[in-house]
Amino acid sequence: MTFFFNFLTDIEEIKPYLNDTLHSDVDVSENTPLRIACFVDGNPAPTIRLSRGQGHTETNLEEKEGKWLNFTIESTQCSHTDIYKCTWTSAVFGSSYVLFNINVLCNPKIDTSENFKTKYPFKSGFDLKLEVAVPLIANPPPQKSNLTWVGPYTVPLNTVISQRDEIYKQLFVSFIPVVDQTYFGNYSLQYRESIICTITIIAEDVPQTPTNFTWNSYASGYVNLTWVSGFSGGPYQFFILSLYNGSIWEIVGNVSDPGVGNLAHFDPGLLTPGHEYAFRLESCNRINCSFPPTETLVTIKDCVPGLYGERCENSCGKCNNETICNTAS
Repeated sequence: MTFFFNFLTDIEEIKPYLNDTLHSDVDVSENTPLRIACFVDGNPAPTIRLSRGQGHTETNLEEKEGKWLNFTIESTQCSHTDIYKCTWTSAVFGSSYVLFNINVLCNPKIDTSENFKTKYPFKSGFDLKLEVAVPLIANPPPQKSNLTWVGPYTVPLNTVISQRDEIYKQLFVSFIPVVDQTYFGNYSLQYRESIICTITIIAEDVPQTPTNFTWNSYASGYVNLTWVSGFSGGPYQFFILSLYNGSIWEIVGNVSDPGVGNLAHFDPGLLTPGHEYAFRLESCNRINCSFPPTETLVTIKDCVPGLYGERCENSCGKCNNETICNTAS
């Protein structure tokens, strides 16, 4: 008669192997593979589990019955930085675990999981500074002295680096001065010689007051108003023409922007020949209108009774001397 004996073997402490070497902690470079193994010897064979995180954040990665559990991260990222745990469980001997740290080293880059703005409409002024908050991923955290903004001007900046919800996440806050319009443009955040991100500071202000507001009464009862468009302030601008009716300014026209430095014009239509009219011009955008507005006093060309070459348009009204305008052909 043959007898078989199943000897119970007490389970030793579980051991973590990282890249085939026994480790309790390891530093690895980003974008490199990492092999994780949990080993424990015992009879009966225990159940081995690999997890990451602790408490309510603990997540199971792999579970297997036997002496070895193997798990591979094909390309490590900063987000793999965490506390990991190898745990064994046995119906005979209970359970035990060992903790170890995986620390993935990575240079600063934008945290794409956050909503990061790249365009910043802003005003200019001697004491105005634009606050820019850049969500970074980096391990170890970068030194402020290695982070610089390169743009139209190299200026001293007030900066703050604070840690966010993970050890490899930071918030880099800068205050960029925008003294005048020459400070608008592209700014690149550099870590040493590498560009992390680029932002654009766009002008946002009330428009410049238009220039060369002039008029030409080209025919009896008619006038053409012209002006040169100035800087829009950033947002889309338009021009408002108002006519003074004796008590208030009444809006009579809305003209699109032809572009900075270009000529704009407006014809208010038929007016009383020989009369004077006060016109007001304002350039406006969604922020506000230019101030003070530009005004001009216009004298409308009068009728010349009885001269065919100077006849009025239909229904032009009476001339200053009450003579009906000549409309004969």
